[in-house]
Amino acid sequence: MNETIDFMIEQQPTERFSGMMSTLMERIEEEEAMENFYMINDRTIQVRTGVFGSVESYRCYSTGELEGIQLSDKNMVVTHIGELVPFYTETTRRKNKYSIEFYKDGMIKSVALENNRRFTRRLAIFPPSSSPFTVPAN
Repeated sequence: MNETIDFMIEQQPTERFSGMMSTLMERIEEEEAMENFYMINDRTIQVRTGVFGSVESYRCYSTGELEGIQLSDKNMVVTHIGELVPFYTETTRRKNKYSIEFYKDGMIKSVALENNRRFTRRLAIFPPSSSPFTVPAN
């Protein structure tokens, strides 16, 4: 009977410790899931879409995800429409505006451009048989 009691006394701290460790690991995983960025150093941020240097300031959502960054030097964002240069020179019109804004999942929401740029896009041409406006015959 004494052996069983000694065994139970030894098991309780171990069970409590493993319970505390699993709770701690769950909290760490939750915190890691909230952040959508990694600070490489005090002026460089890594996000899903790449690395941005010369970060003057940044802001996070209340849940910890990166909301936007202000840049102080030239960076490039490569997209399917070409290379975009987010603004980095401060003017009175864009003094408190983010250079790049992000969704909570870390994808880019918007890029404020340094210079105006013209974008062209092709319109899709549908052959008559696959036109989205064609009503199928019954």
